[in-house]
Amino acid sequence: MINNYEVIKKCKFLITINSKAGYEGILLKKHIFSFGDSYYKKSNLVKYCENIEDIHSSKEYLNKKIYEKEIINFFNNIKTKSFKGSLYDLNFDNINHFKKSIENITND
Repeated sequence: MINNYEVIKKCKFLITINSKAGYEGILLKKHIFSFGDSYYKKSNLVKYCENIEDIHSSKEYLNKKIYEKEIINFFNNIKTKSFKGSLYDLNFDNINHFKKSIENITND
């Protein structure tokens, strides 16, 4: 019954596989260790790990200061690479948004 966002606020760092918790952690200036194939794993704000030993050897990453400008740039980059629409919404207008977005991507 506890909100995930409230839990993340209290963390020193976050370990995730592939979830929105990593995204929320970035928003909250937390150091993120990601083991999954998340869209944010290549961000400088995230330490991508292939095995648990990667965490043990990450003292430098944990000491790295996270700047608000980096976070803003991260979210701006996501926004510019996103398109309007909701994946599971079968509403006619939503489907048209997806169709136009896909047409724009394939025409580039």
